[in-house]
Amino acid sequence: MLKHKLYEVLFSVSHLPDELKDNSKREELIKVVESQLSVRSLKKNQVILSPGYIADHIYFLEAGTARGYFYDGEGKEHTLYMWDERSIITDSMSYFSDQPTDLYIEVSQNSTLLSLSREKLREIISAFPYLEVVIDSIFFNDFLACRKRIMDLISLNPVDRYNNLTRSFPKVDLKFQQQDIASYLGTSRQTLSRSKKGEHL
Repeated sequence: MLKHKLYEVLFSVSHLPDELKDNSKREELIKVVESQLSVRSLKKNQVILSPGYIADHIYFLEAGTARGYFYDGEGKEHTLYMWDERSIITDSMSYFSDQPTDLYIEVSQNSTLLSLSREKLREIISAFPYLEVVIDSIFFNDFLACRKRIMDLISLNPVDRYNNLTRSFPKVDLKFQQQDIASYLGTSRQTLSRSKKGEHL
């Protein structure tokens, strides 16, 4: 029996390597990963990454929610990411460039995170090279989601953006504050309230 939801995500990616279709190889990989994972229980609003630091860990959201945000030159906060459980969390730009992040990442509810350092992940991939395909697929899906969000911000009105969000993110209104949702959608709280009522502006 799998201990964490992480493995459900890993083994459900498209184009799964043949090696990971074999139960014995899966169990071997799980055993190694389990020995390297750190489990963290965090309180609501606890920050796991802040500007000036390098994102050298990948987190898996076992339970709870999290968001990534930044402040513009005028001190206004903007929500860039919202993550639900079963999500992989990091600042990809900082992680791959080895440069300091400009984001805050914090949990939005009491949450459980699995943590793996970049160094440990490299060791695991060195031992199981076919895992790299899975990791690449996860990050590629993250890229596609970001691209779609940019396209939605450009082409859709607030009502349609909100409807798209609720379809892809069940119970989002119960998991995040309204100002965070409005910021993520690139609108105001007042416009978000009207969008929920289906009022086109």
